[in-house]
Amino acid sequence: MLEKPRPCRYYRLLICDIFCIWAPNVSLPRLPIISIEVRQIDATVASLHQQLSEARGSLSHLEESRMALEKDISCKTHSLFIEREKCMTHRKRYPTVSALSGY
Repeated sequence: MLEKPRPCRYYRLLICDIFCIWAPNVSLPRLPIISIEVRQIDATVASLHQQLSEARGSLSHLEESRMALEKDISCKTHSLFIEREKCMTHRKRYPTVSALSGY
């Protein structure tokens, strides 16, 4: 993306060649069309650079969200581990609510 795309460079060189080779009094019917195409290509390249910038920003935001979610999942997984391994062993020693109420 840092270099000019091939069509754009080609048209710029073609315009340059036309101006250098042809006499100034010779009509160049394709010159306006070529210059319009060069402007369109330049506009397209600018638009693509803008889209690339937006996509990179979106990617950065998504990566930050993913990291936050992974951290949250890790914390909850650790909490479940503590609940199962540490607390559940103590809870199993006590009678259930239905046993305490006499059923």
